[in-house]
Amino acid sequence: MSINLSSSLALTRKIMSSEHASSYLFFTFILLLFAFQAFFSSFHLSAVADEYPHIESGYSALVTGDFRMETEHPPLIKVLSALPLLALNLTFPIDHLSWEERKHFTFYKQFIFEANKGKEKLILYTARIPIIILGLFFLLTLFIFCKKKFGPSAALFASFLAAFDPNILAQSNIVMTDLGFMLFCFLYIISLYTFLQQPSGKKLLLTSAIFGIAQLTKFTAVFLAPLTIVFLVLYAWHQPLTKKMLVRNLIFLCMLGISALFFINTAYLFSHTFLTLEQQFLNDPSIDRTIYNPDKLFTNPITKWVFTHVPIPLPYHYIKGLAYVSIESQSPHPNYLFGLQEKGFKSYYLWTLLLKTPLPLLLLFMLGLFFGFHQPEKRKQTLFFLVPILFFIAAFSLSSKQNGLRYILQTYPFMILIALNTYSWLQRQRFLLLILLIWTFTGTLLSFPNYLAYHNELVSSQDWLHIFADPNVEIGQNLNALTTYLVNTNATHAHVEYWQKEHLREYWPVQFKNYTSCARGIIAVDTIALHVRPEFAHLLCLKPLTIIRDSIFIYNVSRVPHTCESDSHEKRF
Repeated sequence: MSINLSSSLALTRKIMSSEHASSYLFFTFILLLFAFQAFFSSFHLSAVADEYPHIESGYSALVTGDFRMETEHPPLIKVLSALPLLALNLTFPIDHLSWEERKHFTFYKQFIFEANKGKEKLILYTARIPIIILGLFFLLTLFIFCKKKFGPSAALFASFLAAFDPNILAQSNIVMTDLGFMLFCFLYIISLYTFLQQPSGKKLLLTSAIFGIAQLTKFTAVFLAPLTIVFLVLYAWHQPLTKKMLVRNLIFLCMLGISALFFINTAYLFSHTFLTLEQQFLNDPSIDRTIYNPDKLFTNPITKWVFTHVPIPLPYHYIKGLAYVSIESQSPHPNYLFGLQEKGFKSYYLWTLLLKTPLPLLLLFMLGLFFGFHQPEKRKQTLFFLVPILFFIAAFSLSSKQNGLRYILQTYPFMILIALNTYSWLQRQRFLLLILLIWTFTGTLLSFPNYLAYHNELVSSQDWLHIFADPNVEIGQNLNALTTYLVNTNATHAHVEYWQKEHLREYWPVQFKNYTSCARGIIAVDTIALHVRPEFAHLLCLKPLTIIRDSIFIYNVSRVPHTCESDSHEKRF
């Protein structure tokens, strides 16, 4: 009997070992497919709106230890993207007047296009490599967590959904901060999840450290603090409130604050920390007094006293960037949705998720919610993963600046985790599972390389062109495709209105013309300008010659249609 038992145990261990080995083999294949998509699609994309400024800002921080340039984002992701540039022997024009005057947009152009002329593309593609690596690291952490929580086959399924999600891929091949925040947001919340289940000193230190590092990815990481309080309240909801629990939670929150202060100050090299806000803001010659006006920002006597008397234990450039983002998020911004322009749509991010999330994931997520709340053993876990989705959608829906799905990209890992509630059922529906896998793979393959403009099958390509006119469709990534079209059609003297059109010469020696209201001939205009700016309204009455990558409209205009002349002068806000 003992021999049979030991033999059975040995056979079980052998099967489990074989299953684990094969899961790692398949996961490696998924990683390679993800890397292939991200790497090769990056060569088809021009520099998007913030890439060169991010790259220059990260590089200047690396070589000078000075964070004066582009303070609108914390330094971590920018510095990581700039690390491989140290091997390129670049010229850094620190003696240029724009450095001393802290004119960032002047200086980054001097650095990229003048001091290192001829290396623009090399700089761009090299700086994108660390972002691709961050994407691979996210897949690894997702796989490890799901393998431990749901088993190896479910972990492979989750990794597949993430690796072939066009929205995750769209941020994995450009130098932006959204993927980095998604990664550390995910790491923090799963660390918090494991800590709350079984608290320990080691988990406390790890969770606190991840929270601190997350603050260096994007300023929206400050939302992790109120989100943590929501988690603590929900986790204690069905438990007796004891003194031990209160003390533990208080210690945890204090550790998060200490960790954030430590990592932020360390990353900024303790630059201008422990100064009053008055000393920090008023001693900066580049400060925009119309934005950072003490009388405007601090009308309350108490806050004004704090402004002038209380030293702040945070670096100046961090506070400046955080203040800028806070003011920007509440400033009036015209947003476009379904042909309308308003200063913030409450339903904007719900529509964004509905139309840009791959339908297989969307269906699995909704079914996962049903299974999760229907089965008592999964209810608490499902609620835990649902909270960050609802929290971030609600938080950003209240902002007047709604700038594409990338602002809520951090919800996708948790949608995938909830979708895993369906996996045990799907294992019994093998044909359905195969259809979902093929559907996911095909949808992503068809959107290559322009993942940024991806939309699902709920909307037709024709209708999609007039639903969003923002970074859900265009953020400057198709400049090389536009240039190729202009050269191939011998339309190099076209009138162009496009993001960063001055960079056209980076790809081809195109002699474009700036668009004017009286322009005739070939006109190339991006979807944002076409739908948002009134001087292009008359073009909506014309049929375009072609549409490049669902975002750039090409027209051949011989005259302005009479029926549209009056509309072209109306303000469309």
